[in-house]
Amino acid sequence: MAHSLTSLAVFQSVTRKEMMRSLHVYGSVEIEREFLFKSKSCYVEKKAKPLFRSEDFRRPEISEGSVFGTWRCIFVFRFNHSLPRFPTLLCLSRNPKLEDIPNLANELKFISELKPKKPSKISEEEQISEDEQCSTDEYYNSDLPKPRKLVLKQDLNCLPDSETESEESENEKTEHSESDAKSEILERKKRRTTSRQVAELSLEDLSKYFGLTIVEASRNLNVGLTVLKKKCREFGIPRWPHRKIKSLDSLIQDLQVFSLSLYQS
Repeated sequence: MAHSLTSLAVFQSVTRKEMMRSLHVYGSVEIEREFLFKSKSCYVEKKAKPLFRSEDFRRPEISEGSVFGTWRCIFVFRFNHSLPRFPTLLCLSRNPKLEDIPNLANELKFISELKPKKPSKISEEEQISEDEQCSTDEYYNSDLPKPRKLVLKQDLNCLPDSETESEESENEKTEHSESDAKSEILERKKRRTTSRQVAELSLEDLSKYFGLTIVEASRNLNVGLTVLKKKCREFGIPRWPHRKIKSLDSLIQDLQVFSLSLYQS
């Protein structure tokens, strides 16, 4: 009778987990069965009074997880629908004790051996392209204004106008300036003195640039500011003497002017 099966639903008791019920539909004939799934012994089929016949099994709201009184649906099969997922309790390969109740086991085996429906030959991409074609046909057949065609502003057979030339020249200038700045930084790094040359710097070498700021001196010596300050500390120079020398020069000039005015008077 399994081959004429059109629907099957399996329910588990909410209060007693070992109690199971099944509703079998063979065309217009409905049969209810009750089982006792003993954990330490064989499964047993019991006499069952009809409980679900008043509930129309073929209604769409009856699905896996739906509750009827104290019974919860754990498995639903309909012949013309996609194959359901078998819970571990109803899987023959994982629960061999189902062989003790052939009325349920044979139908579960029949369902598991069914082949899933073949997908339609039309692929998703073809379906999407067909939908897009239909939408475009509807759009162009409607009274809505048609979209404008994209046209190049510049004729490829003519020279560009002055505005485009100026924009291109500005872009080129900015690109050149950026590349020049990068190349200058790279050249500075290449020109920097090695650690051996820094170690060989003497106080006499530094004194040549006391009249310049520390930034200008570091550029002329091809060393970084940190390296130059460290070198000054090695020679006992706490601060770069450019400002003191400048103030002394201005003081000497003021004294010379003052002495010259006294001599003239």
